[in-house]
Amino acid sequence: DFPLAVGERLRRQRVAFHWRQADLAEQAGVSVQTIKAMEKGKSISYENLIRVLLTFGHGTDFLRMLETPHFPNLLAQERFVELDQPKALQKKRIR
Repeated sequence: DFPLAVGERLRRQRVAFHWRQADLAEQAGVSVQTIKAMEKGKSISYENLIRVLLTFGHGTDFLRMLETPHFPNLLAQERFVELDQPKALQKKRIR
């Protein structure tokens, strides 16, 4: 289960930092309940997940992950590359 795996990895990192759940919550600007839920694989908001990741220093990792998306097919990859071109060079406009 993906959310549980994420929660377990973030819990291990918190423990490696010698932080209590309250310490991480304070550093990230979220509630202790949010940290507990995250570590159990429960649903938390996107904003709170980003706050926790940034607290652990994963901001650049997160952006790097978004730079290289996994495309479902070649057409999607071509569209992605096309959208990265200057507007004058774009062939189609996607709405």
